[in-house]
Amino acid sequence: LVGMSMNLSFDLRLTTVTVSGGLTAAVQIKIPDGWFSAYSVRNDIHILDNAVATTGYILASANSNLLTLFRTDGANWTASAGATSVAGQIRIPIRTA
Repeated sequence: LVGMSMNLSFDLRLTTVTVSGGLTAAVQIKIPDGWFSAYSVRNDIHILDNAVATTGYILASANSNLLTLFRTDGANWTASAGATSVAGQIRIPIRTA
């Protein structure tokens, strides 16, 4: 935390990410410690989707406690077990619940 901003860096590797169930264009990560995004922010990220490198972005929506990850091409995430990775960072203006 720096003032009312949170800098988040993440590197979720092959062994920690499994994509299953109803396939979707969005994967979500919860903002830690009960914080919410004060307004919408997005940033580019690196993706390995079922062992295929592609680009994407992360979105922190206003008044949400979730970060949403999308592929740049808008495609759904591919079902995989241990073959998906995401890495990047985002600076979020924060507020409490």
